[in-house]
Amino acid sequence: MNQVLKKSWDKSGYLIMSGLILTSILLLTIVYKSDEKIVKKSENIQSIYESSDLKTFKEFILNQIKSPYSNVNYEIKKGDTIQKILQKYNIQNREIQSIIVEFKKYSNPNQLLVGNKIDFIIEENSSKNKSSLIKFLIPITKSSTIEITKD
Repeated sequence: MNQVLKKSWDKSGYLIMSGLILTSILLLTIVYKSDEKIVKKSENIQSIYESSDLKTFKEFILNQIKSPYSNVNYEIKKGDTIQKILQKYNIQNREIQSIIVEFKKYSNPNQLLVGNKIDFIIEENSSKNKSSLIKFLIPITKSSTIEITKD
């Protein structure tokens, strides 16, 4: 009796193994074909996106939208001061001095933390060659930041 069960188990084991192999081959074929369809669709979408009419229209629209505001993220380097940084961006001298006066209430403007980032928003004035500072954010420690905004 034991030998009969062992023979039937061997036959069913082979049947189960061959069924698993066939199933996995079938799944791999389906996945491969689906992947080819996805690649073809993405290539079609890319070619539509790069069509000259759409690209020309996009460039036209983006050229029409010219904001006078710029967001600047500046990383502090050794030897930088608030005055030197803002002068690089053509900020008006009276605004630089007012920022320094406000900053002096909390920290020394000549001792900035090297590697930290200063965020500020400037408004470019095309009639003058100077820009105007709208918002100024500067870290004074690793956990606190000073924000100075224009009234």
